[in-house]
Amino acid sequence: LALAPEQRGPRCFLFASRKGRGPLSRWQANRIVHHAVTAAGLPATKTWGTHSLRKTFCQAVYAASGYDLVATRTAMGHSHATTTERYLATNEAAAAAAIRGLEFGLVVRGGRERSVAGR
Repeated sequence: LALAPEQRGPRCFLFASRKGRGPLSRWQANRIVHHAVTAAGLPATKTWGTHSLRKTFCQAVYAASGYDLVATRTAMGHSHATTTERYLATNEAAAAAAIRGLEFGLVVRGGRERSVAGR
């Protein structure tokens, strides 16, 4: 979750380093994630890291919000929706289905076409 502006600052961090004097480095965070992935027996062929987990979280929030970009931007703590858009995978097949749906009176949600009554 994003911190309120008055809570942000150089001494504000979520996870402390081993010595507790500063934030956990991104390298150490990635080592922790890789250790957890290995311990969980997840496939080593997939690239796992803090950023890929953040992207996965963003995509899950986007779907759970009914594809609401503003709600997702808020959950991610981004200042601009364009930043949030970079976290979301582009699905050309879903975009093409949405365009086809416009021609035939269909609504596309989550890549699935559904007919609209009365159209």
